[in-house]
Amino acid sequence: MERSHPLSSRAGFVALACALSVVLGVLFLTGCSSGQPEQQPSSSQVAEMEEPLEVTARPSAYVEILDDRLFWRDDEALWTARVEDDGSLAYFQQLGTLKDRIRGIAAYDGVLYLFSIEGIYRMDPDDTADEAELLVDEGTSDDLWVTSEGLFYLGDGTLSHASLTGSDETVLKEGVKDFVVADGKVYTLGEDGAFARCDLDGSNETVLDAARDRHDESVLVADGSDVYLVSSDVLVCRDGAESAEEVGLSHEVGAPDRTVAYEGAIFYENVSEACYRHVDGEEPDEKLERAYFRGKPYARIQDGILYYTISGEDVTVVDLDEIGDREEYVVEDEVAATSKTEIAASESTKDANESSGEIDYERLKTGSPKAIPESDYDIGAGLEMHQSGGQGVVTTDHFTLTLDGDQVAQGLWQVEQVDGTTIKFAYAPARQAGFDGTVFTLKAYDWGDNSYADIPATQMAGQSGDKKYVVIFPTDVRYDPSSTAQAEQYGQLRSWAEGIDMNANHANNPFRTVRP
Repeated sequence: MERSHPLSSRAGFVALACALSVVLGVLFLTGCSSGQPEQQPSSSQVAEMEEPLEVTARPSAYVEILDDRLFWRDDEALWTARVEDDGSLAYFQQLGTLKDRIRGIAAYDGVLYLFSIEGIYRMDPDDTADEAELLVDEGTSDDLWVTSEGLFYLGDGTLSHASLTGSDETVLKEGVKDFVVADGKVYTLGEDGAFARCDLDGSNETVLDAARDRHDESVLVADGSDVYLVSSDVLVCRDGAESAEEVGLSHEVGAPDRTVAYEGAIFYENVSEACYRHVDGEEPDEKLERAYFRGKPYARIQDGILYYTISGEDVTVVDLDEIGDREEYVVEDEVAATSKTEIAASESTKDANESSGEIDYERLKTGSPKAIPESDYDIGAGLEMHQSGGQGVVTTDHFTLTLDGDQVAQGLWQVEQVDGTTIKFAYAPARQAGFDGTVFTLKAYDWGDNSYADIPATQMAGQSGDKKYVVIFPTDVRYDPSSTAQAEQYGQLRSWAEGIDMNANHANNPFRTVRP
């Protein structure tokens, strides 16, 4: 930024002095131009000349979009689906769980941040929630913003800040009901109803609208540099103004969480559940046909398309330009439909793949697998079994399988790679007693290879972009039949393994693929 010369204000005085004496004036002017030191600007002038702090900020919500993937949570797990070019969703997949229910998700710099009452976690989008790194171990039950200046989070009325690594935790303000980060500032709604703004460190607070009674579900919503306080009416602080002003809706807001601010327009529902669109300068507000939209904390907007979920059991996609149009995806149906569609499509190529893809399951049962052609794919790459958080976990470069922690701790499971596409999971005491011990076999199939349909006892564990993972159960006894203890323990392992099913047990399926 160019600054004016600090001596320019003295020009009139110098000219007057020169008029009194030509000789002295010349000497004086010469001295002024060559030897006078520059006056330094005051601290207030420096503050005026500094550029405002540019802060990149991302709010948490029940859904998040990163690259071409949508992420959302239900009561128990994290889910993902691919976002197609037209905004529709495909390829639904579970990504594991945290110790407690995930309450919100935010993406920043290619990383997912999750929060629950247990704390704030950071997760690589190609990992599962089980692998997420705990950053802040104090629960944040209300809200999280991830910014270039760190983490801002709210729990039990306390607004706090920490670095992006979870260090340097600081309490910024007490008595906070809701907050947003916008335009390099923190905007808060107090439990007393006051609408205020402060610096990122909590200093220099400005009250934008005084404390007063508001709607019990009042929320703050940011749309660019405009921050809206959505209550029974709607206030807005535009571009860092010193106070808030009424937006001037035609109707009273009935449900703040059904209010959406997008590119200057306000979509809302009145007390009679009629839906309207408000645009400044256009009166009255436009009444919409029955609209389907949700606001904070359920929704996320990208490229004019609103994605939202409430329970996580279904996801709704709404084009904000055509607000009455929507597409609703029931997660359970989508997971099952994905499997059925791909299996049906594979029937046409089954014959072509049968000779190279079919396995001899009888040999698998006896531990003498049929040889398969060499391939770059190795199901057991990175294979290991360990305990984490009270659970047993089997991981490879391609999948994660969560086992019963007590069973692993007792040494009941034995994992063995059979070949490049097959891993055997066996009951260890039976193996040690000289029996086969196989509880189930996990085999990877290429898309288009449906040869597992000829095997008596199978179920679909999960699917990735290039493989289908099938659980194959033995149909005969694999433990010492004379041992009551082995029969009981083997039955427990077999019962647990029957839950590895993306179709019948999608919400609690312990098997998850790892995206390449």
